[in-house]
Amino acid sequence: KGVRGFNEQSGDKKRLDSPVAAIHSEDNKRWILKAFDHCGRVWENPRCPCMHSDPVFPDTQPGETVRVHGRVWFYEGDQIDQEIEKAKARFGG
Repeated sequence: KGVRGFNEQSGDKKRLDSPVAAIHSEDNKRWILKAFDHCGRVWENPRCPCMHSDPVFPDTQPGETVRVHGRVWFYEGDQIDQEIEKAKARFGG
């Protein structure tokens, strides 16, 4: 919320293709995408302009460090299917 062109509250502007969650702008020209490795689920709330790619962290002991890798990025163009497929290959979808 708050990104110009992405405030419409509708589920029809979102793509959920694990591990990728994506939403396109109201003019259909720009996308915001998010993906993580070890994704537990992708989901959205149809009543607000949000989308989620939720990573699952392994169990850890106190003081131990663990990491998951993810990315939030912007895409402009008409090849969104290819962009999502590249992200799925990178993040294990």
